[in-house]
Amino acid sequence: MKSLILIFVVFFSLYSKATGLSSYTSLFKRKVFVDFETVVYDISIDMKNKTVYTDSTIIFNQKKDGFVIFDLKNPFIKAKLDNKMVKIKSFFILRAMTWAKRVARKTKKGRHTLQVKSELKNGVKFRNGVELGFWMRDLFGRKFLEQYLPTNFEFDQYKARLNINFINCDCDIDKYTLMANGEVESTEKGYAVEFPSFYNSSSFFIHLFKKKSYISNKSIFTRMDGKKIDFVVYSKKKSLTHKLKDKAIQSVRELEELYGTWPHDYLIVYGGQNSGNMEHAGVIQTSLGALDHELHHSYFSKAVMPENGNAGWMDEAIVTWRDRGYPEVKKPYFKKHNLSCHSIYRRSTDWDSYKKGGNFIGHLAFLFAEKGIDFKNVLREYFHEYKFQIVNTKIFRNFLESYYGESLLSKFQRYTCGGKHHSRI
Repeated sequence: MKSLILIFVVFFSLYSKATGLSSYTSLFKRKVFVDFETVVYDISIDMKNKTVYTDSTIIFNQKKDGFVIFDLKNPFIKAKLDNKMVKIKSFFILRAMTWAKRVARKTKKGRHTLQVKSELKNGVKFRNGVELGFWMRDLFGRKFLEQYLPTNFEFDQYKARLNINFINCDCDIDKYTLMANGEVESTEKGYAVEFPSFYNSSSFFIHLFKKKSYISNKSIFTRMDGKKIDFVVYSKKKSLTHKLKDKAIQSVRELEELYGTWPHDYLIVYGGQNSGNMEHAGVIQTSLGALDHELHHSYFSKAVMPENGNAGWMDEAIVTWRDRGYPEVKKPYFKKHNLSCHSIYRRSTDWDSYKKGGNFIGHLAFLFAEKGIDFKNVLREYFHEYKFQIVNTKIFRNFLESYYGESLLSKFQRYTCGGKHHSRI
């Protein structure tokens, strides 16, 4: 059965400026990845009917004729392309075992506007008011912004504005708090948030809740460059909030000494132990034990940003190496492994990125130490070179080689590509 499917499903990809993703062909229909330029997300919270609806306007640039690819997991209500009604269809990317969405009408290359209305079901609770949050994960596919709003794949960075409006509501909006890693303004009906233009589908964070739901501590943090930013820590318990604050200050100072100024204009720590641990751009959702790890990702993951699941191993490997005390590993404990040469469409980080990836970073540190080079200093330079940019394994290898003075290709082939030669590394 699998062989019959493969006969009718043909994959191909062409390298473009940032992504390596240009188009995807199945059943002889060319689907094209596009460049999101700006997006306006309108979220309407209907307090009377206990429902949430979204209305998104996406301006994108399409470089090839074909059927436009994007993603959204919530139910569609209707969609328009250039002000004409269109259908949205799901399709399965067999090689990566993941679903995505496409516009059912073929469009010409150029600039277009896509409007999508849908119902928001994930991340919403109506209980003594409303609580709304974007909770993301990187070890499972389709767990970024596409759970909540229409977005592109990780490779794409775009400017976004989000408007949250309460409707059918006599409630006091002042009783609510919105945590977000963007510039927040209060409006007559709710809030408006402007997000930085370097964000991608894994960057965004919002958490709307009633003020008395969490114990919050707000202060000012002065970054190494002298800029003062809001520093907010909150959780369900007062003692946890204070412990998180004290530990976060120490951790961020350590990171600034290692890599330089805290890279974001936001520093928010949410002690959401029951919801797992995850990093966003300048925001972490964490337990006390995972705080150092998650804050580290504001440098590697949410400032130097992986383009897809094949690139995500680097962030977890670098941070795991730190968690283990920066060991220098003479020889990796494993013979070979594939961390970065899965399907080009992969959307989740390899689970072995922590243990095996961290071990490989330790091996690189050993190789550099033999030449008298401190690998932490190399990572610092790498961070400054690619801050707020999308990266992949090949970019990482080439940068390391510029400091090492020799090819590291055979090492990357063995320990990140399962011993095989691949153009992506």
